[in-house]
Amino acid sequence: MPKEKATILIENGTVVTLDGERNIVANASVAIREDRIVDVGSTAVLGKKWEVEKTIDATGRAVLPGFINSHTHCTHNLLRGGLSQDRNLYDWLLNVLYAGLAQYSGDDAHLAAKLYCLEAIRGGVTTSVDNADFGRIDELAEHTIETYQALGIRAVYARMFYDHDPKSDSALMEALERKEPTIKHAPNFIETTDAALASISRLMRKYHRSAGGRVSVWPSPGIPMFLSADGLLRAKHLAEENEAMLSTHLA
Repeated sequence: MPKEKATILIENGTVVTLDGERNIVANASVAIREDRIVDVGSTAVLGKKWEVEKTIDATGRAVLPGFINSHTHCTHNLLRGGLSQDRNLYDWLLNVLYAGLAQYSGDDAHLAAKLYCLEAIRGGVTTSVDNADFGRIDELAEHTIETYQALGIRAVYARMFYDHDPKSDSALMEALERKEPTIKHAPNFIETTDAALASISRLMRKYHRSAGGRVSVWPSPGIPMFLSADGLLRAKHLAEENEAMLSTHLA
């Protein structure tokens, strides 16, 4: 009986499955045809069953499912180090992150997403939830999402928004901005609820479940103190209407 054809056979490894019983299979192989796993089983059986273009010996190693990064901010990549060091949260947000992101072009967003994908895949991360701080700028959102589509990662673009200014921290924010007078600070990051949800809806219509279902778009209410109850509830309803989920920050 002729062998079936596959692209890659990973053999002699300890295969950690995500089946119903969470089975771990010793001295096992995984057959891959192009971009799909087509068979998992003992090395003795699969070696006789499959004719492959490439064999990878996994002796002494574990063969693992792709990891999931359930909360990240991929566009921050280009703002690491340097000015980011030794700052508390709001100092960093106002004087580094938002000021920096406000200067991004679409090309910058593409580069940041491409760098993130490279680092993620090299670390075994195949799925990510990207909490996008400046997703309200369509050029940045579209370049980021389209990079995910092109590079093959499974990604959720969680478009963040803030629709409530608590005012209680205004003096602190102003003082922190005065600390860095030479920086071009970002304009107010508070949106109206209607504008934020309309923007997320546009992105969902264009990109949700795109790339064969690999890429999704979710609403992402940012930080509770900067959100209205109306914004939170409407984001929840928007997610439900599109069979999506929410991502947020709690701590």
